[in-house]
Amino acid sequence: MFLDTTILVEILRGNQKVINYVERAAEKEPLLFSVMQIGELADWCHLNNLDPLKVLQDVKNIATPVGITESICLEGSKIKKEQRKAGNGKFSLIDGIIAASAISLEQKLLTLDRDFEGLENVVLL
Repeated sequence: MFLDTTILVEILRGNQKVINYVERAAEKEPLLFSVMQIGELADWCHLNNLDPLKVLQDVKNIATPVGITESICLEGSKIKKEQRKAGNGKFSLIDGIIAASAISLEQKLLTLDRDFEGLENVVLL
């Protein structure tokens, strides 16, 4: 299962509902996240006066980071365009790359972010 940044942040905050869901998922499949999300996590750390390197290590103890490719970048841009055309004006390129990364690995994307609503590989908590 591919974990969106919203899920990783809620795990770090100790959200037991999210933790329980992710623990059950981890029994069945690997947990993954995109290296692109390291920037989002670092941004969150700086806003919350946390050490990004420590937080990244904590996250890497939960899930495995995966790289991006040219095809993921191209697909991510296409997904962003489609989401914006559908009226989701807040959908970002990073969101598109995260979604495309999950798709490229044939994984469901677990998120709390309603911006991903409507994408077929998304599990919205």
